[in-house]
Amino acid sequence: MEKIDCEQSRRVVKRYKQGKLSNRKKEKLEMHVSQCPDCRQYFQEYQVKSGKGIKEWFAKTTPRFWGIVLIGCFCLTVAAFAFGGVNKAADWWKSMRMPTEDSLAEVEQYGIGNEVHVSQQDQGVEVTITHVIADDFQTFVYYEVEDHKEDRLLRLDYSQPPRINSEKGVFDIGRSYGQLVNGLNDDEQQQEGKYRGRIALAPIKEDSAAFDLEISTLREVSAEDLADSNDPYQYGASHSTGTALNGKWEFTIEADKEDIIEKPVNIEAEIEGNQIVIDQVSIGPTGTMVDYKYQHGPDGNDKFFYFDRLIGEKQTYQREDLGMVYAEEQQLDDQWVHEHALFKSMYRAPEDSLELGIARIEEYIAADKSFPIDPDKDEPQSFTFKGTEITVTDIKIDGKTSVTIKEDWDQDREFERVQYDIRTDPESMSITQEEKDGILVDEHGNEYDPNQVQTWDEMQKLRYFPLENTYTLDGNGTEEVKPIEVRISSYQKTYFPTETISLDL
Repeated sequence: MEKIDCEQSRRVVKRYKQGKLSNRKKEKLEMHVSQCPDCRQYFQEYQVKSGKGIKEWFAKTTPRFWGIVLIGCFCLTVAAFAFGGVNKAADWWKSMRMPTEDSLAEVEQYGIGNEVHVSQQDQGVEVTITHVIADDFQTFVYYEVEDHKEDRLLRLDYSQPPRINSEKGVFDIGRSYGQLVNGLNDDEQQQEGKYRGRIALAPIKEDSAAFDLEISTLREVSAEDLADSNDPYQYGASHSTGTALNGKWEFTIEADKEDIIEKPVNIEAEIEGNQIVIDQVSIGPTGTMVDYKYQHGPDGNDKFFYFDRLIGEKQTYQREDLGMVYAEEQQLDDQWVHEHALFKSMYRAPEDSLELGIARIEEYIAADKSFPIDPDKDEPQSFTFKGTEITVTDIKIDGKTSVTIKEDWDQDREFERVQYDIRTDPESMSITQEEKDGILVDEHGNEYDPNQVQTWDEMQKLRYFPLENTYTLDGNGTEEVKPIEVRISSYQKTYFPTETISLDL
């Protein structure tokens, strides 16, 4: 039998046939089938060919459905003639026969049976939990806030996230770094007069689970806050400076996990001289995970690949670093370094092929270069590393010892950061570093004004070159320490690849 054409039902029909769908989702699926022509045709064919599963439902639902329609026709006729509401009645009849554009869009975004729509109101402010989506990656709770009293735009206070209460073992804390709440962010489409947002929680362990969610603080938010807050680069700053509203909004929420679709690909690629193997693409309702691996480098070397987008025929799926349980996770074996990256979900409308884009590769390369210094000699004292002159100056031995290291910069400089180890006589007990100067440089080698950096995507195309650092060294408190050598143990080098990796799913 052919697959069902309706992309939304396809995700749950297998569990429906197996009898594993919760009663709540089962009822939602049956309601959807009554409105969706593709689903009705599929299940009618399934009824004839298999004689099980949906057959009993059709046997009892079809007469009931048409009975409701006939009663509706009678009531509609009476209402139309009695009150002259022919147009309104016609609109009502149309809504009975066909799903609305809003309901279709909701199904396309959230799937079937994930709606909750429970509300609590305090001090004239209504908070509604609209949908819950769960899989083995994480759990998403979607919410709305509407201020009926003062028409303010309010959202969760990022400094005081909601409290989650559940029975022991409901959430898989081991897959979320010990945290229940992993992120908050704003919906990309905001409705006039309401705020919409998302809470990211740890994944639930079982197929279904219930938990309590308590909100105690909301904060007023501006349009400017909403424009910036979903950008990870902005997350070091305050999310909003609006007035806080304390209250009590409590909910009991049920979540049903949806299956993740695993697509083995086993694609080998070379980017900037690095061999990478893409093992698998896993597609879930909360995100799309790409598993990849690369070989170990020499001892002391390390690499970081920042995959930033999946390009499909339908749309581009950006990396999802906000709220994801583990946007980056590294595992090692004898030969390979295994990692994965998470992107926005394509679960409701999966792609057949993708291009995996990479924004940057960072290499941390081991070095073992030592340069003697003598505080009794004249300053500055200089040496050359990778063609760049490095100067040691302002050596002070007065209680605590301090040394300033300056690095030249030009467009041909082969490294960004350098890891310095400063040897002293006697050996220092502690060392602190203060960065005093540096520049941002774009991928073409041009200086970039830090005040012009607005987004995380912009930041990924920039390199930072330190120019001046001061190191303070402390002995055991009774004797001065004298710097005698600067050792470079490693350095960083960044690439901006233009290649993409083709994936057929």
